[in-house]
Amino acid sequence: MAQKGIETFKQVVERSKDTTSSTYTNAMLSVASLYYQLKKYDESKAWCNKTLKTNPQNAEAYYRIAVIDFDDVLKKPEFRAKMLHI
Repeated sequence: MAQKGIETFKQVVERSKDTTSSTYTNAMLSVASLYYQLKKYDESKAWCNKTLKTNPQNAEAYYRIAVIDFDDVLKKPEFRAKMLHI
């Protein structure tokens, strides 16, 4: 189901003529969200960065990138140990 959703949202992005519309931005962030849920973090981050190219003020895209980066840091044992002792 997630893959079908990704393809549908990608079609919305491809067909959109107004890259400043909320529909366009929401479709891009929906692709990013679905990739994140599938644990495809690089793809998720790439879609967030695509969103930022057309909408550099989009807080949700920045937030999603920060979450991915934070999750990545927590995978490293030396940082995880520090975080658990705070």
